[in-house]
Amino acid sequence: MAAILKAVQPVLGARDVAATVQWYVERLGFTCRFDDGGAPIRYAGISRDGVELHLQWQDDRYFPPPDMTLPAIAFSSTIPTHCMQNAPADGDPA
Repeated sequence: MAAILKAVQPVLGARDVAATVQWYVERLGFTCRFDDGGAPIRYAGISRDGVELHLQWQDDRYFPPPDMTLPAIAFSSTIPTHCMQNAPADGDPA
């Protein structure tokens, strides 16, 4: 039997997790479900209408300077090795 995905929780990068949570809560009606309790907060989860997003602190070097023109979403090409344990070899079908 094939695996069935029931949900995903995307992890979005944020320079200031607490301020980002506040923005989603106040402007978009999300609810803060949890945070890591750190000072400052570096990881949190928010939800609304059955959608859950996770917010993770990212260093400024991972954000482009304001004068650069880039796509709205950029993905890192670095994949942690522990995520690749069951990945197919290059050229093999997934």
